[in-house]
Amino acid sequence: MRLTWRKQSMPRICNGKTQTLTLLKWCNCNGMTMRSEQHHKSAVKRLRIDGRRRALAARLASLCAATLLAPAFALGSPEVSVKDVSMQAIDREHLRLNVILKMDNSNPLPIPLSSIQFLARIEDREVATGQTTESLRLPALGSADASFRVLIPLRALPVALDRGLGAFLGDGLRYEIEGTAELGGVFRIPFRKNGRFTRAQLLAAIRS
Repeated sequence: MRLTWRKQSMPRICNGKTQTLTLLKWCNCNGMTMRSEQHHKSAVKRLRIDGRRRALAARLASLCAATLLAPAFALGSPEVSVKDVSMQAIDREHLRLNVILKMDNSNPLPIPLSSIQFLARIEDREVATGQTTESLRLPALGSADASFRVLIPLRALPVALDRGLGAFLGDGLRYEIEGTAELGGVFRIPFRKNGRFTRAQLLAAIRS
């Protein structure tokens, strides 16, 4: 069967006036209609829907790009504080500490933790420094904890040098932890905490 296009004029009354509507239809050699006006309208409707979907997708892509490329000055600085400092163990050579930071992000975007730089003092003397990199992502409008370890040589402790290791057990140890957390390669946020390790904490660390 051979198909061809044919024009067909159809009268239509609109607002009391007669109009002529010209349609293109698939017809066979006997003149039988293969495509109707309804099919034509459906095709036009599908094209309109596809066009609207493409326009919506373009708007969403532009919005996402604008959000990701937002300048750093439009973001608020996250908050960083020392949540806990605990003594893990004491052996013949080292005193081991574990430090936990609490970080709060008030921004609508997540921010990765790049690195943590820290310094430790015992009895006002600097005894350890270091830097750690942790794979952590601070969630949008949320908080997260990050921890790092501090390894302090016993020979660096002033009381151990001056009075011997057993002497400081009675008085405990005053400590200070400070440093900087770098977030997203943009923010450098300082933190600091002072405290004292008691005799009971020191004895428990020696036994562990």
